[in-house]
Amino acid sequence: MKQIDLIAALSVDYKIDITQRALSDIELGKRTVKDTELVAFAKVLNVSPMWLLFGDQPPKFRNSPIEGQ
Repeated sequence: MKQIDLIAALSVDYKIDITQRALSDIELGKRTVKDTELVAFAKVLNVSPMWLLFGDQPPKFRNSPIEGQ
């Protein structure tokens, strides 16, 4: 999907207005993504938010110190 198509879908479907420059900055790691943007990106791209965050390598969490309490 081209950037312009993603920007249009975000605007029309989710009322999220983002510039092409801002989208480029996200891709380059120069701008963070808001939670609402992450969910909208995932829906438009038909992937899960977790996949957008971590790709094919899901994070490994340590056991919580309060686990089982």
